[in-house]
Amino acid sequence: MKDIFFSLEDLVKIIPSSLASELYDKAVKILKSRRGLRRPRKSDVFIRRFYLYPEDVSIENFRRKALAVFNPGVVLRDNEIYIFPRTVFDYYWYVSSISLIRIGIREFVEESFEKPVKARIILSPKNIWELGKGLEDPRVTYLDDKFHILYTAVAPSQREIIPLQAYAVLNSSLEDMRRGFIKIIADEEYIVYPWKDSALLDVSRRETTLMTRPTIRYEENVLEIGWRGIIDLDNLTINHRSLEPVFPFEEWELKTGWSTNVLKISSNEYLIGWHAVLRSMIYANGLAIIDEDGELKAVSDYMLVPETFPELYGDRPGVIFGCGLIKINDLIYWIGGVSDFAIGVYVAELDKIFENMRDVKIK
Repeated sequence: MKDIFFSLEDLVKIIPSSLASELYDKAVKILKSRRGLRRPRKSDVFIRRFYLYPEDVSIENFRRKALAVFNPGVVLRDNEIYIFPRTVFDYYWYVSSISLIRIGIREFVEESFEKPVKARIILSPKNIWELGKGLEDPRVTYLDDKFHILYTAVAPSQREIIPLQAYAVLNSSLEDMRRGFIKIIADEEYIVYPWKDSALLDVSRRETTLMTRPTIRYEENVLEIGWRGIIDLDNLTINHRSLEPVFPFEEWELKTGWSTNVLKISSNEYLIGWHAVLRSMIYANGLAIIDEDGELKAVSDYMLVPETFPELYGDRPGVIFGCGLIKINDLIYWIGGVSDFAIGVYVAELDKIFENMRDVKIK
């Protein structure tokens, strides 16, 4: 662990007001031009399959009992489903790590696996910029025997916590190969926070599209909407000129963000989940189709809204949140967090998802 004598703010500059103003103006324009894409209604496309509660998970490599297991990233590897939940062991600082659950595809689909399922921590706080509240809300891509994990790293600060968009690479044996956090580059590198809710389109390229949500603060104003940009995965930087807002919140919402990894559904189309915080403070979810540049092609209204007892009563009531999409045959499984304490598994037919999406006409 390097630079333990200095805070993150001593080491990296915070985005200047001139750059914040430029990004804020972009966001305001998209709010004006693209509001009205969605409607305040729900399509009953997804079926609730089952929940995994903290007591259903046994952590093998830590001598504490998990109190919350939620917001998991998910990938398919060989004949197994790899589930990477955010895992919490305390209610003092509520510090998160990322663990791994492995379940055979057939056992998962049939819900025939034994409980508690075995799990182990694979990523825990070790850098100064992860020691605030740890590692949260992973989004996972698996390619060429490597796991690429986007997560929120929460750094400590004398004034407040600092959530950063972080990135880790693990080898096929789940050994930690690299970690870092993303910065905006203009005349020099800057941090933006809170920065979270991101997805990579193609991890095979050094420069690729990132769907993301930096929080834009300008004077007394704060905007949280969905953006796209070009990330340099070697340096973990995004040139500010490549950042473009694409997914605004509606008038009955407070903010929006991307919720899941992307699923490639054609040569130039990807399925991605999004969430919105309603004015009622409920988290509701839908899906979008984007192209390889991250531009919005189609969007749904809400497809997952908290309704059941576990979804309405937990550590943070009224939340279904992302975080993983996988495709098994013609079915889409959406695996997400439930009320910030458990995992929910939802399934829908891909054709029905398409039937409930509308094309976006770019103005």
